[in-house]
Amino acid sequence: MASFSALLLMSALGLFLIELFAAIYNDYCDYEEDVRNKRTDKIILAGLFSRNNMRNISFLIAM
Repeated sequence: MASFSALLLMSALGLFLIELFAAIYNDYCDYEEDVRNKRTDKIILAGLFSRNNMRNISFLIAM
């Protein structure tokens, strides 16, 4: 029974991480639009990650 609980926990954590990195990647892709609209609340976060890094991380998590 403990292994089933651990499996559920790992599945939930994996889905959470996929959703988190998808949101960060989406914010990064919207960077130019945010700059045009003078929205600077996401610029700091977008500056930490490159587009290729986010794509590679999301592929690793999806596997």
